[in-house]
Amino acid sequence: MTWAQATTHQAKPRKLTNTDADYAEYVVKSGHTIYKNTLVVFEDSSGLTGYVTYAENAASETFAGVAATTVTGDGTATIKVYRKGFFEFVKDTPAITDVGTEFYCDGGSSGTDATVQSGTTTGCKVGMCVGYKTSNLVLSIDGYCP
Repeated sequence: MTWAQATTHQAKPRKLTNTDADYAEYVVKSGHTIYKNTLVVFEDSSGLTGYVTYAENAASETFAGVAATTVTGDGTATIKVYRKGFFEFVKDTPAITDVGTEFYCDGGSSGTDATVQSGTTTGCKVGMCVGYKTSNLVLSIDGYCP
C-alpha cells in the first residue's frame, strides 16, 4: 500500500467542542475578581452554586483550572479557564525532589496569587510538578480539572 492509498482511508478529524478543548468558560460569582494566571475553583460556600471564584485553601473546593483573563463577576460575566497545560506557581524553596509530586492549593484570595504545597494540606489538588525554577514550580494541570 502506498502512502497516497493509506491517507485516502483515514477518518476525518473531528471538530473540537468546548468540552474537548483545553479551556472552558464559566460564570464568575458576583463581586469576586479572578485575576489572570491564578487558580480558579467552583464556588462552594454552602454547596455548589454553578459559579467559579478564586482559590483559597479549602478541601471543599473543586479545582476548575487557571484563569486566562481577569474578570470581575457581576452574576453574568464569564471567564475563560485553562483546563490543561503547564503553569508556574509560587512555592517556598522548590527542589528537584518536587518533580513528580502532586500539589495542592495552599492559600490565596482576591488579588493574591495562590501558592501551592505538596503533602497534607486542606486545599484541593491542582496538578503535578514537572519542573522548577528559583521560587516557582511548573505544574501540569492535565487531568486535575473536570
